[in-house]
Amino acid sequence: MDVVSGDKVRMDEAGVFDPLFVAHHALAGATEAANSVLRIDDVLWAKQDAQTPDWQSEMED
Repeated sequence: MDVVSGDKVRMDEAGVFDPLFVAHHALAGATEAANSVLRIDDVLWAKQDAQTPDWQSEMED
């Protein structure tokens, strides 16, 4: 519905794009980016040697 003329109008002809479509793709992209960051973090932690923390030296600080 065109609010100025009151006529029925096709949304694509009026230049209005579906916000649900945009929101869906934004969420999908953000989810993929978060997964990639977590995968990289896992790889970096896997490359480190397992160490036992020295709790005594931290308590003295």
